Amino acid sequence: MKQHRTPKPEHRNPSPGRSQGFTLVELLVVVAIIAILAGMLFPVASTVRKAAKKAQAKTEISAIHGAIRSYLTEYGKLPLKQSDQGADNDVKYTGDDCKKLIQILTGEPAVGTGNAIIYNRREIRFLESQKGASDGEYEDPWGTQYAVVMDATYDERIQFSGTAVGSGNTYADVAIVYSYGLDSTESTTNDNVYSYSD
Repeated sequence: MKQHRTPKPEHRNPSPGRSQGFTLVELLVVVAIIAILAGMLFPVASTVRKAAKKAQAKTEISAIHGAIRSYLTEYGKLPLKQSDQGADNDVKYTGDDCKKLIQILTGEPAVGTGNAIIYNRREIRFLESQKGASDGEYEDPWGTQYAVVMDATYDERIQFSGTAVGSGNTYADVAIVYSYGLDSTESTTNDNVYSYSD
C-alpha cells in the first residue's frame, strides 16, 4: 500500500517585498486611539483627585474637632486664649491663633504670652498627628491653615454664616472647624469643607 504524503504548505509573504511588521499608518492609528482613551480618562482622574482631597480634609477636620471636644472634656473649658475665655461672642481662630491651638492640641504645655496664652498643663496629645506637632502648621490638602470657630460664650451654640461669626445659621456645637477649600479663599464658600453638614 502506497502512502500519500500531503505536501507541506509553503510560508509566503502576503505581498512580495513586504515584511510582517506594522506599517506606519497602523502604528499612528494605535497611538491615536491610545491618546483618545487617555484624554477621556484625564477628567475622571482629576475628579477622583479632588474628591480624595476633600475626603482627606474632612478626616483632618473631624480629628481637630474631636481633639477640641476631648480638651473640653479633660479641662472643663475650651482651648481658648485667656483673653477669650467667657467672651461675649464666639471667637474665630485663623493664622497664628490657629497654629497655637494646634500646638496645644498636639501636647505642648503652654503657647503664647500674657492674656494670649493657651494652656495644656498635663501635656496630653488630643490630636494625634505629625502635622503641626512642633510649629502648629496644620494645613489642609490645598496648603492653607484650617480655621476654627469656638463657643467662647459656653452656650453650646455657634452662630455662623460660613465666613462670619455672629451671623447666619445657629449650630448646636462647641466648635466649628473648616477649610477654605481648593481656591484657599474663605469668601467663596461653595468649595469650603466644614465640620458640620447642612
